[in-house]
Amino acid sequence: MPKKKVKENKVLVDQSDPLELASVVSLPSDGSETPTASSIDVEDGLALESLLDKVCSAIDLMEEKRTETRINAIRSLIEFFRSHYFCLDGSWNYTETLITSIENIFKKSKPQDQALAADLLTIFSLQIDPHEVPIWFERFFPILEPVIRDSTKNPKFRASSAIALSVLQSLSGYCDFISPLDVIKSFEFVFKSSTSKIGADIFDLYVAALKAWTLIYTFLSPYDSGNVGKAVLPVLLSLLQCSNVNVRIIAGEASAVIYERIRNEVDDKFKGPYYSDLVRLLGELATDSSKNRSKSDLKKQRHSFRELVEAVVHCDYPETSINFGAEVLTLSSCAEHFYYNFLCSVLGSGLRHHLRENPYIRNLFDLGLPSLPQRNGANHRVLKEQKRLTNVMASKSRTQKLAMYRDKRREMLSELE
Repeated sequence: MPKKKVKENKVLVDQSDPLELASVVSLPSDGSETPTASSIDVEDGLALESLLDKVCSAIDLMEEKRTETRINAIRSLIEFFRSHYFCLDGSWNYTETLITSIENIFKKSKPQDQALAADLLTIFSLQIDPHEVPIWFERFFPILEPVIRDSTKNPKFRASSAIALSVLQSLSGYCDFISPLDVIKSFEFVFKSSTSKIGADIFDLYVAALKAWTLIYTFLSPYDSGNVGKAVLPVLLSLLQCSNVNVRIIAGEASAVIYERIRNEVDDKFKGPYYSDLVRLLGELATDSSKNRSKSDLKKQRHSFRELVEAVVHCDYPETSINFGAEVLTLSSCAEHFYYNFLCSVLGSGLRHHLRENPYIRNLFDLGLPSLPQRNGANHRVLKEQKRLTNVMASKSRTQKLAMYRDKRREMLSELE
């Protein structure tokens, strides 16, 4: 593989506007912020215990009969968990109450409630001890997987379910009962079903399914990544010609991640039978000036695809640096850029808080332990718990990597036999 060249170094500075950190490609948050949550500022002195009391009160309202009350409670919880990292452990006795309420909403409520509950499940899973997530994954897989495949269900609920299931699976690692290949097939079922003509009402569903697929793909074993990636490339080529700019961009990002993984871990000279068509389409989209497309869409598209051409053709993704507080996050690969954009879409402007404090997200980007001032007992407790969770995530990552290579050795031995 050619030596990496850094051709471009962009710096995004976290200043007074929290949306300055929203995305490398200027992806906005989903607009679900509520005044109740956003007006609360832990840094201004509100005690952690007081903030958690408000969280508990909102959880108690999740199963209220009045629809407006129920929806407002879920939206407030989403914003609480987006804006702050609470470092919750097994001693917090509202976890099961929250999970049971989400489960009941999935089974009984209306599509709007269900979609919001799936978003809440995604965000809350980033707050809790990683040891608990596999239990949730096994609990929610039988509920969410059929929803993703059911074309009669609300598209927003299906999209939110896909994101939730992908996050639960990636946090759980290799589960004894549910293979990541089974999960990834559920997402493929969505975007393989009709690539020639996609209705405007399901663009967001396709984007969510492609994001979920790509997230799981980055955690597959090297052997599986080669087979799965090569098989899906013709579908991605078709999606690159979709009329929706967001579908085109995520299809391009998925293609770049596939080439990066295969070249890094399987075959450093990989091109495949679809390489020429892919390069042609990426080049056309990077220089597109069609009059039937809006200027904002074309600007976003050209920016994204210029970088994707560099990644696929030259194995060189332009480096991006992001300042948050006193730290700097450097993104230098397709996978890292994808992780960052994915988390932006999940956490919105709250990502800057999680980059500083959330051990799982810091471990994902190799940022090390959070730096938290020990000014009081609450901070000391949080720092101690963060160290423990960081060690847990590091151990889980090592286990996943070892499992990947064991799978690869097993396949090689079976071929020799």
